[in-house]
Amino acid sequence: MSELLPALKMLYLWNLAVTDGSEWLKDLKPALALKDRKMLAGLGLIEEGKEPRPGGKRTVRAVRVSLTDKGWLYIQEHSEARVNARSYTAGEVLQKLLARLSRYMAVNDVHLAEILAANPAGAEKSASENPVSPVTGTSLEEVRRRILRHWVELAEPGGSVRLAALRARLTDLKREVLDQALLALAGDRFLSLYPFDDPLAVTVEDARSSLTVAGRAMHLVVLQ
Repeated sequence: MSELLPALKMLYLWNLAVTDGSEWLKDLKPALALKDRKMLAGLGLIEEGKEPRPGGKRTVRAVRVSLTDKGWLYIQEHSEARVNARSYTAGEVLQKLLARLSRYMAVNDVHLAEILAANPAGAEKSASENPVSPVTGTSLEEVRRRILRHWVELAEPGGSVRLAALRARLTDLKREVLDQALLALAGDRFLSLYPFDDPLAVTVEDARSSLTVAGRAMHLVVLQ
């Protein structure tokens, strides 16, 4: 999807993002017409479903709207796209975003200048911080972006991707290069590696493509 969304729909996605990616339809602003929500759902950016919502003396089933993995990725890749600044919701979204930014800085000991200053100290990462493979010339950050892009396309119900399928999409990377990148990204908590719960689910290709961690063969990739 290359075309930018209209500013109001972009604001709608951002509001979902700053509310943990999911919100009750009744509470979600700006209010979009059903046809507009269907358009976003048709693009694979959001999904809707009815869930129990406690309220008053009884629990009712209400519509909940959630960002999909593709929706998260779209916002990330179009983070500079214009939003509808005239909507009252824009101020609320900004306030929620700033609150999350504040918590992120506190938890990760990051200074605001490192994020917002034009030329913050240390902005240019050294080769040791963002290593480049001597074989492919590919940085860890580039591998991370490619894994994210393919994961969105390949993710099965439950949010997992077979390592075999991921390797098939990254054939230009030598196996040891991808293995090192996966282990580094797992250490950074960008992703997790899991084995199949059911040994019978492991195909020959799964076994061939597995990555051994602490003596166990891992077959699945799940983003954190």
